[in-house]
Amino acid sequence: MTNDLTDRTTVYFVIAHAGVAMQEGHRRLIAAGLVPADSTPYGFYGFSHFDVVEVHNTRGSQVGCWFRLRDGRVIDWRGEEQSLRDRELYDRRN
Repeated sequence: MTNDLTDRTTVYFVIAHAGVAMQEGHRRLIAAGLVPADSTPYGFYGFSHFDVVEVHNTRGSQVGCWFRLRDGRVIDWRGEEQSLRDRELYDRRN
């Protein structure tokens, strides 16, 4: 049996983590001159941190940041949709 408080805490952590990761990725892309300085993370990514259900930090031997959305899509920190969506591939080292 799961604890409702634990479930809510986990959801809030994921939302907060996603928001920070999206802002950081967006700032890096601005600094690299890849997106306009006046853009917003939401405008760039096309989704909000409230749409994120998981944040992954590894995929196999790759280190990075991938956002798993409610609709099942996986988007990396550069805003690129990933064809590899299998949850088993993320957050484990090979």
